[in-house]
Amino acid sequence: MKDQILTLGQKSTPPLKDYLQFKSFSWLYNQLFETVIAESDALKEKAFRIRHEVLCEEFGYHQVKPEADKMERDHYDEHAHHVLLIHKRSGEAIGTVRVVMPNAEDLHNSFPLQERFQGGRMKDEGALQTMCEISRLCVLKQFRSRQGDEGSPLGCVHDQDKETFMDRATRRVARRIIPFAPIGLIRSSFEIAIREGQTQCCVLLETPLIDSFERLGLICQRIGPVIDYEGRQPVLIDIFTSIHNMRIKQKEIWDVMTNNGLLHDQIMQLKAKSLVNEPS
Repeated sequence: MKDQILTLGQKSTPPLKDYLQFKSFSWLYNQLFETVIAESDALKEKAFRIRHEVLCEEFGYHQVKPEADKMERDHYDEHAHHVLLIHKRSGEAIGTVRVVMPNAEDLHNSFPLQERFQGGRMKDEGALQTMCEISRLCVLKQFRSRQGDEGSPLGCVHDQDKETFMDRATRRVARRIIPFAPIGLIRSSFEIAIREGQTQCCVLLETPLIDSFERLGLICQRIGPVIDYEGRQPVLIDIFTSIHNMRIKQKEIWDVMTNNGLLHDQIMQLKAKSLVNEPS
């Protein structure tokens, strides 16, 4: 089975609620991971180096850079927000994502996706004004799967986390949380989008990853065909409907994705504001 940039569980993964007896999924997740906005040059460099390691060296999606400059960058980074996923016990940055904002001066050349696909919603200026693009979403290999865990949808507790979770039962639950590490990056992407007034996110995803996103409760509207040899397809995620759907179908994931409801309140306020501003 081909490895993936992200691991978000598979159909065979048992429901999280089967493992959660005394600790919430949200509590356990937050013991393991946190996200930070990469505003400084030093933090952005960490994001670019993670991207190079995963996207260039491991998957070959982009050209490998010389040893002196192992950072994956492009001109879209200049008007994007960057996020790092931090493994709390080690303090290491283990994943990253960027959120590209629309270019008000040239909406039809706002996003990397538009270089490959400009059909449907991607040519609608009204829709583009409410969009952002989530891209370069990736997590280091050792936090997608661990040695001895090949072929399993479940990750493994990092060595340093064994000191955090002293009892065996909690460590067993934490083992099942590792594959859900990217949730924090998606949550931060949504938070940035809402802060900037954007309600929809376009994403270019491999088909298995679309399935993984949908199992989380995210609603992925396929807006175009598979467009490259990597088997990726453009999708549009409406934050409001996805968060609502997740609350019904994946409450444990919803708690993490919304920071225990805070993000939900923010998107509700943005949705209400947009309805008020709609022409009658």
